[in-house]
Amino acid sequence: MFSSRRYAGALAQAIKASAPDVIYIDGIYLVDQLLYIERLAEGRPIIVDFDDLMSRRATALREANMPLSAGYLADFVPASIMKLINARFIRDALLRYEASCLARQEREAVHVA
Repeated sequence: MFSSRRYAGALAQAIKASAPDVIYIDGIYLVDQLLYIERLAEGRPIIVDFDDLMSRRATALREANMPLSAGYLADFVPASIMKLINARFIRDALLRYEASCLARQEREAVHVA
């Protein structure tokens, strides 16, 4: 959702309209836009706040054997599907993949910022 090119224009407009002294990004959500934001920043500092490393959260959920949640999609995901997703083998595989992808994105954000 956050990396969609559809939102790039709105992002550019917001940065240009507010002309911030510093650009603050909360977490991993805009990492796919960092190179674009860097061009828009025109030399202004960019701060990427990793107060909650999402990769660590995925690993912690797996290690604690916590179930996955459908979150805002809960009304649309049948209970039987959630039960299947939370079968230990599938849940662990999903969380390992999630942690790996998020760690790669976190490293990319550090490199760009």
